[in-house]
Amino acid sequence: MSKRTEHALERKPWKLLLWTAFAGIIFGLIGFGEIAEDLLRAGRNSLHWHKASGDIVLVTIDNEALSDVGRWPWPRRYHAQLTDRLTDAGAKRIFFDIGFFGPSNNVDDRLLAQSLKRSGKVVLASRTRGGPGVGERENALPLPAFAKTAAIGSISWRYNYQNAVTRIPYSTKWEGHAIPSFAALLANKAGAPDETFIPDYSVDPYSIPRISAARIISGRFDPKLVRGKQVVIGTASDSTGDQFFLPGTGKMGGVYVHVIGAETLKSGAPLYLGWIPLFLVSLAICFAALTRSKPGHQGVILGAGAALMLFGPAVPEAHQLLVDMTPGLFVIMVIASVVAWRHYRARGLLNPVSNLPNLNALRTNRDSRNQALVATRVLNFEEIVAALPSSGERQLVEQIVSRLKVGAPSKVLYQGDGGIFAWFEETGQPVGNHLEALYALFRNPARIDGQSMDLTIAFGVEIGSGRSVTAGRSSTSRPRSSPSTPANWPRRSTAVGPGRR
Repeated sequence: MSKRTEHALERKPWKLLLWTAFAGIIFGLIGFGEIAEDLLRAGRNSLHWHKASGDIVLVTIDNEALSDVGRWPWPRRYHAQLTDRLTDAGAKRIFFDIGFFGPSNNVDDRLLAQSLKRSGKVVLASRTRGGPGVGERENALPLPAFAKTAAIGSISWRYNYQNAVTRIPYSTKWEGHAIPSFAALLANKAGAPDETFIPDYSVDPYSIPRISAARIISGRFDPKLVRGKQVVIGTASDSTGDQFFLPGTGKMGGVYVHVIGAETLKSGAPLYLGWIPLFLVSLAICFAALTRSKPGHQGVILGAGAALMLFGPAVPEAHQLLVDMTPGLFVIMVIASVVAWRHYRARGLLNPVSNLPNLNALRTNRDSRNQALVATRVLNFEEIVAALPSSGERQLVEQIVSRLKVGAPSKVLYQGDGGIFAWFEETGQPVGNHLEALYALFRNPARIDGQSMDLTIAFGVEIGSGRSVTAGRSSTSRPRSSPSTPANWPRRSTAVGPGRR
């Protein structure tokens, strides 16, 4: 048989794996799985969900504060009051996630500048980039009167199609100076300008200590809540805007992102390895599956590989080691789909008892039209099977196949219903002599479960092209009885066996 026919149900593993790997590389390079990657990582975060450290306190401009103080934006005298109250309460540092980028009125600006000078603990926001991705550069620095007595931190970051922050820089450059980000300042970590990290959204944002700004301004709070703590002031109401999507939680104020970024760095600098490591693992898994002959074993290996891609990254992610898995999962899904399709096709081309290719598979073998087709039938096959236990038919077929393969162990046999078997022989081979030997071999009874079973057998040979396996007649030679013509026998047959004339 030709290689094409031998592998009608299964291509060479390396060829399928090569094409799938090429498609997986393209998949990874263009970032096609970004949406799925984000969703799956958010799902895995629930496996190592944990609380914030409690070292950072949020002072939120929420609905309570807007109701008590008034509509947003507030006059800057209220921010001056927040600064004074928090400084007097013993806050370690005070971060304003609010832009004081231009003048308002002279009185309020003077009050805020004076409170900043009295405190000496305030960090004001700057924004040097805006928009998703890397964004566009913009000049958004605090008013010079405020910057004289306060530190400056960057609130720039990168966000995606969901309005979810995907990258936080350690610092950003502006006119030759590096401005550290709020997250880096809060965590007391340093990094190269424009070097970024992925925030750990497995931190429960609701575990971050939170006080309404209204309570701070009115003095209705316990100073112990902020004493020795770092405090971040920001908006947390839908009506004020500045809302971002926190994967696994939902829409919340952007001020929460600064704290989550700081909690991420406090646990250790995240290391992002990209998609290559798990992609290589997926190729190894697929190769192991494709080199197994049984579909059940292939399914187990590929299923375990898919589970590894889906849930395995949760372990390193809990220790700040981040990997992308969608290119690897894509490779496994493609291979699994091909294997499933082949198995589905094979179910219609294999005999369910023996797993030998059936006559449907023989009909698809177009490359053997010019070879000799040899067919045999065990005439009392059904009678023997009826007398055997449920496992006896397989044993009977195994004994028949072992005899038919004598002298040619690599021969491919096809099995039909009712004890029909067929195979191809090269034209010009002494088929008659071979069948005479097989006929003699079948004179010995088969032994199944301790019982001797006589086999009554007949052979037929068809030589020539234009073969049709779906119609025609055949002459057969068999002992002790006149031939009955099996259905679907090929045309232009010659009879072989004892008594041939």
